[in-house]
Amino acid sequence: MKSTLSGSAADALKTTISRQLLTCRTVTVGVADSEPKKNGHVWCVDVLPAIQQIRDVDGTRQYVDIPKLTNVPIVLPCSNALGLSITMPIKKGDELILLVSDRSLDNWQLNGGIQRPADETEIRHHDLSDCLCIPSALTIAALDTYNNSAVEIGSPSVNVTVTPQDVVINAKNVTVNAEQAVAVNCNAASIDCDSLTATTQTATIDAAASVDITTQAANISASATTIDSAVTTCTGNLVVTGSITGASVAAPAVAAGALAIAGVDLPPDHTHNQGTYTVTVDGSPVPVNGDSGVPQ
Repeated sequence: MKSTLSGSAADALKTTISRQLLTCRTVTVGVADSEPKKNGHVWCVDVLPAIQQIRDVDGTRQYVDIPKLTNVPIVLPCSNALGLSITMPIKKGDELILLVSDRSLDNWQLNGGIQRPADETEIRHHDLSDCLCIPSALTIAALDTYNNSAVEIGSPSVNVTVTPQDVVINAKNVTVNAEQAVAVNCNAASIDCDSLTATTQTATIDAAASVDITTQAANISASATTIDSAVTTCTGNLVVTGSITGASVAAPAVAAGALAIAGVDLPPDHTHNQGTYTVTVDGSPVPVNGDSGVPQ
């Protein structure tokens, strides 16, 4: 036998169900009221719910603030097994998404793993005291534009952009700290900067095609530097402080008048006799032993 409710009974039932659903919280938004802090085995933050609660007082609708939620666990990607995680700065005033658990989180928050509900005598469910929060997942107020063709991490001035083909890093300073080694393998590498300083015990650059360095000044400070190349070309002036040691040095032929010392042209077959000579260094005569002296 089919039974039906009268209009007034149906309305009363709808009103009762609606009022019960008002106490069943699922997802809402909030504003951070603290910085991250450890509580139990998870990192948490205090949150002010951003949507006010509606109350009927003597037939008058009122909007009241919901009390602050303390120690709300932060949801971020991580792998406990591998010890890997991603952190996101959370400051007071940052917006958050609040996910309301269908059961109490107290025991799990303190101990982790599989736990019983906090209070077995009372089934607490969909309560704002059992929230998880996702940081800064709603508005991006600091960005003037939205990059819809790449993954972008950072701020408008400092960021890492990942596209299907490229990775671009924009920053005032970039620091790489490696306990053992840094390897860069590529077909071509280009460094364009005002000043480049490399301080190392061992440095290896292995490029299949070429390495281009364009800069105003480049300083390499190392205990030993080895250049293994079939041909090394220096365009411009070469200044050497110290000694050049080798089995032999081959130099191209120099046309007469192209190279002169003390006004004397050096022909291609120019040689020095063995003996002791005097050269002038900073305006003072200095004796030199060996194959050196006045051009012959």
